[in-house]
Amino acid sequence: MDKDFQTTINRYVKFSVDTISAPSAHSLLGNSKVHWVDTRSMEEYNVSRISDAFYVNFNHPNLLPLKQYPLTDTLIVYCTVGYRSEKMAEELKEMGFQNVFNLYGGILSWANHGFDLQTPRGTPTNQVHTYDKKWGVHMKNPNYTKITD
Repeated sequence: MDKDFQTTINRYVKFSVDTISAPSAHSLLGNSKVHWVDTRSMEEYNVSRISDAFYVNFNHPNLLPLKQYPLTDTLIVYCTVGYRSEKMAEELKEMGFQNVFNLYGGILSWANHGFDLQTPRGTPTNQVHTYDKKWGVHMKNPNYTKITD
């Protein structure tokens, strides 16, 4: 991971919940006891998501659908870089989920590692919403197109 990106992330993330790296998280794709929680805005989510991610709006979260999962299942929570997802992960821990991880570096780290993204309909995409131009400078993978508002 780019040192400048890592330094920037570390100014925002408080490490109040366990983190997981993009490569480690990627190895868990397809595991039926691992659930992906996307905490970004609908505009960001509509551009791309990690495969099978469940959408939870950070500003107006609907956490009821997550109650279908056993509290022992693993939840990997992500946003653009890890700030919003850390806050949501704290809430999920308070709900009783025992294995909650914040994706360190968020979807930007995921894309910078070259891992696949898809639209909410499941179509592969190479677009990443970077929240804003400030965070967009950390999108280093030339195979991905940055989208900002």
